[in-house]
Amino acid sequence: MSLRLSRLTRPLILYAFAIGGLLSCSAMVPVHIGGTGDRPVATFGVRADRPERACVEAFTVTREAGETSETLWSVEARRGGCRNVSQIAYAEVPSGFVAQGAAVPLRAGEVYTVRAFGRSRSALSAAPWRWAGEYIFENGQWRGVTPQERARLAH
Repeated sequence: MSLRLSRLTRPLILYAFAIGGLLSCSAMVPVHIGGTGDRPVATFGVRADRPERACVEAFTVTREAGETSETLWSVEARRGGCRNVSQIAYAEVPSGFVAQGAAVPLRAGEVYTVRAFGRSRSALSAAPWRWAGEYIFENGQWRGVTPQERARLAH
């Protein structure tokens, strides 16, 4: 009986490792934007009220104008690695990061693109992850901008 159980469990164990390996290659790190109009805060994790640590390589805020993009503030992890952080506040350089220039003041009512990327850390691999979103500060809070709304605001 134990030999039969072994023959059944071996394929299941291999299947579980294969699925785990595939999932580790398609990393996703949720990012939430909150904070004040001049100091947005990016929080990493499934829930904004419960930040989780993410291995971040770079974080950038840009303003898009037609075909051009203006970088307003950007930080990169030192020595080409990634650093574990749970939040990044605009214009505040986290420990282990280097700013790429001074932060440009933000204005309410303008659309900003926020991008972050890094590596997920698991026992089997360090898969890359990327995230981007467009945001606007209105009525005292940051909110996401839909592609349809972005097209309307651009005209």
